[in-house]
Amino acid sequence: MDITVLIDAIVRQTMVLIAHLATVSGTRAPLTSVVDQVFLDLSAELRRQGLSPKVIADMFGIAIRTYHSKVRRLSEQANAHRRILWQEVYAHIRDEGPVLRARLLSRPRFARADDAMMRSILQDLVDTGLVFVSGRGDRQIYGALPPDQIAAALDDHEALDTLLRVVVFHLSPVGIDGLAGHMGIDPDRIRPALERLVERGEVEVDEGPEGSRYHCRRYLVPLGSEGGWEAAVFDHFQAAVNAICGRLSDQPPELADVTGGSTYAFEIWPDHPRSADVLDLFRRVRAEASALRAEVDAFNDGFESLPGGVRRVVFYCGQAVRVDEGE
Repeated sequence: MDITVLIDAIVRQTMVLIAHLATVSGTRAPLTSVVDQVFLDLSAELRRQGLSPKVIADMFGIAIRTYHSKVRRLSEQANAHRRILWQEVYAHIRDEGPVLRARLLSRPRFARADDAMMRSILQDLVDTGLVFVSGRGDRQIYGALPPDQIAAALDDHEALDTLLRVVVFHLSPVGIDGLAGHMGIDPDRIRPALERLVERGEVEVDEGPEGSRYHCRRYLVPLGSEGGWEAAVFDHFQAAVNAICGRLSDQPPELADVTGGSTYAFEIWPDHPRSADVLDLFRRVRAEASALRAEVDAFNDGFESLPGGVRRVVFYCGQAVRVDEGE
């Protein structure tokens, strides 16, 4: 099979996932920078795998000089333009007092900006607790929170904290720059989240010659939890990617039959004799895995530090039920 056909198929399925995430719960996440970000992230990953810029440029079908120019331009644009615009929007809301959304976006400086980026910046200001919003649509009003309220608002970061804990768990030990690069989030936004996690004892930090290194021995997103679903989605996707990449790489003989994945599809109907067994498969496997993990964690808690040669075994299971359109 031509590897490019496989890559194309995987990209298409990834786009399906991104499209669903971009419209979850009726939201409309901005996608303006996705293409440029994919180029930057894919280039960075190829470099981490040891490929030279010349080889990467050839893979993209562009000259090496064009490649360097594009990487530099996109990196500078993505960081500088958004940072400056973010500061200007916040300064305007802070100085002008509560301002109507339509009036804010009609200002010449902001009217010329990309609409998706403006929505992203406004949402980020609200998410970080610097700005509050009231109303709907163009009748929304944005206002800057007083300093005494900002500190309280910044405490509400359940989704970011949970996602960060998952990433630390998988990358342990990792520095703040590594986390920022992996998640695509500014280090200044990660630091307070790490401090909260360390203070709660959910993440540990070691100081060394290379700076602070964070690690997490375990994490758990409670079943049915409204918060932290972003972390669960990320964890599912990363586990599947790691399993596939592990299977593609060279494995020691003793790990060959415990690395990879299997997919089983069943066709059943309401009165099928094994219908209940198939539908209950995911529930049973998850319950067994949860019980086993609890026993392993309880045993490991007896060690102040784990012995050498530790292997992290990631087991992922998922199930989807699709009903024929004719039903």
